[in-house]
Amino acid sequence: REYQQLLLQSHEQVISSPFCGIDRWFDNHYGFVTWTIDGYLDRIIEKLKSRQNTKYRVYRTLYEHTSPDGKKNLDLYGKDQVYIFFVFEPSGQTIQLMGDFPETVFDVSVPEWSTQWCWRPCPSGMEDGLVDPDMVYVDTEAYDDNDDYNDRVKKDERHLH
Repeated sequence: REYQQLLLQSHEQVISSPFCGIDRWFDNHYGFVTWTIDGYLDRIIEKLKSRQNTKYRVYRTLYEHTSPDGKKNLDLYGKDQVYIFFVFEPSGQTIQLMGDFPETVFDVSVPEWSTQWCWRPCPSGMEDGLVDPDMVYVDTEAYDDNDDYNDRVKKDERHLH
């Protein structure tokens, strides 16, 4: 429960729009590609737009900035860019979808994805959200150098009872 709250609060604080904000939990995701399902990302984004306060992020990568394997996929499907779309499910876990938005027109320039997870400025004068320093998780359990994982679990279980 504490972990779930950490994820949800991080997304809430940092992601200020679909085009702005990235937190450390994005890379803890599962994902899939949607090239063979025409309009799939369009349908998902329309449903997300209709829900109030649902966080998601959209990036794109142009052909010249994709990996060799990425270029093979773009060539196969006749595309010149790939969209990277992060959706957050209700527990805060991240789903990464990759593909195209053939019908969706974005009202701002979609930010370029950084494969190194480097920060990029937000488009159109938008600003990233900020993490509340009081909400940063700190593990306060005192483990000694001789504790292995099972010892830590046992200590945690004793602590909970």
